[in-house]
Amino acid sequence: MNVIKKINNMSLNMKIVLSLFILITGALSFMMIVAWNDSRNLEKDTIHVSNEEQAQIKADLQKRFESVTPTSELPSYGEMTEHEILNEVHGMTHQKVKADEKWGSSEITKEKVQMIYNVVENSDFKTRSMLIHIIEPWLKNDFSNAVEAHNAIWDYQDGNIGKATRLLTPAEEKAYIEEKFR
Repeated sequence: MNVIKKINNMSLNMKIVLSLFILITGALSFMMIVAWNDSRNLEKDTIHVSNEEQAQIKADLQKRFESVTPTSELPSYGEMTEHEILNEVHGMTHQKVKADEKWGSSEITKEKVQMIYNVVENSDFKTRSMLIHIIEPWLKNDFSNAVEAHNAIWDYQDGNIGKATRLLTPAEEKAYIEEKFR
C-alpha cells in the first residue's frame, strides 16, 4: 500500500521516467532471454566432433572438392541461362550454409566451379560481377563468402524464407553431402 501512495505522490515526469525504465528493462530482459535461447538452439543444431575428427573431415572435403566430377554429373553450363546459373550457384551454397529452408542443391567440385566461372566470365549477364565476386574465391577452395553469396542470390531472387545464417561446420557439411549426394 505504501508503494501505491508513493507512486501517487510522484510528479508526472517521474512517473513517465519510471514507466520508461520499467518498459526498457522488460524489453532488454526479453531480448536477452531470446538471444540465450537462440544460442542454445544453435548449439543443439551443431554437430560436435573432436579436433582430430574435424581435421580428417576437412581433408576429406578437400579431396572431394578436388576429385574428378563424373561426366554424368556435369551440367551443360554453356547452354544455361543466367537464371539457371544463378540457381546452380545458389544450390552449391546450400552445401556450405545453415538455413531454415533450402530448395535445390548441387555438389561443389573444382571442375564445376571452374566451368561456371568460365561461362560467367565470358557472359553479358546482369549478375556477372556478383557471380565473379562469389566464384573467384571458390576456385581456390575458399568458401568463407558462402553465407554472403547465398544471401546475395537469395535477395536478387526476392527470397523470403531460408536466409543463410552461418557457415556449416565441416561435420555438418559432410552430413549434408551424404544426405543429398550419396
